[in-house]
Amino acid sequence: MPEHFAPDADALINIHRHFPEELELLHQLARHGRLHLVGGVYREILRGTDRLRVALEGWVQAGWGAVEVDREEALRDAYARIELTYGRSVRVGKQVYQGFWTSPAGRRAADGQLVAAAKVRRWTVASDDKVVRAACLLEDIPCVHWQEFLRRVRPPTPIPLALDTSPEG
Repeated sequence: MPEHFAPDADALINIHRHFPEELELLHQLARHGRLHLVGGVYREILRGTDRLRVALEGWVQAGWGAVEVDREEALRDAYARIELTYGRSVRVGKQVYQGFWTSPAGRRAADGQLVAAAKVRRWTVASDDKVVRAACLLEDIPCVHWQEFLRRVRPPTPIPLALDTSPEG
């Protein structure tokens, strides 16, 4: 079964910034139901004025990938639990990190929505955020950095082998 992904806003922004030509790949993933945008992540992207915002608006209007946690009981319940568990702080072993609510977005941060949706739907999160990654670890949710997400979804590219056929080689 193909892997499904839920990226955070920074993962999408980084892919767009470093590899703008990959927007079409992300569009295809969304169209085929493998890329899922959580409502809070989508709203974070809407604050921008670039090509990524325009692309995501089109995908969501077409019905591809937008997930609102308040529209489904299982997602609402998971979101409430995740926010209560990781909102203020996150303990990983002996280390304690500040929770989701300490981000600039505060309690409106999309992190809890992202983790809850990935938990319920069994998606892989794409995020470099330390708190999101810690919550995923504690919730047993697969989580990858944005670079690994892109590597996993790109079609394989053959690597040309340069074989030295000279007598000296």
